[in-house]
Amino acid sequence: MQGEDLWKEYAKADIFFFPTFYEYETFGVVVLEAMAHGLPVVASNWRGPADIVRHGETGFICDVHDVSAYSDAIEKLFSDVALRSRMGRAAERVYVENFTAQGYIEAMRNVFVEV
Repeated sequence: MQGEDLWKEYAKADIFFFPTFYEYETFGVVVLEAMAHGLPVVASNWRGPADIVRHGETGFICDVHDVSAYSDAIEKLFSDVALRSRMGRAAERVYVENFTAQGYIEAMRNVFVEV
């Protein structure tokens, strides 16, 4: 799935679940796509997702293969609309501030100003 069809699926979702442990997984662009759509993320403590998702702020990071932790995180998000909304807004903000061209330019500008 890609393009408009993919964007429609993100728009229908409440959370994004990404329990990867794939050996060659590096960054996890799908995590950024979900965050761009304002979705809180439940992901594994694995390479890229662990660097992108801020545990307790934009979603939850769980140990690889810890089904109980994944289940608990998903349950928290589905049972608490305010938490889900707050984490979704934070996820979108983190995406905009850190992973868009404008966010990157602003971060670089801040570095140069500081130097």
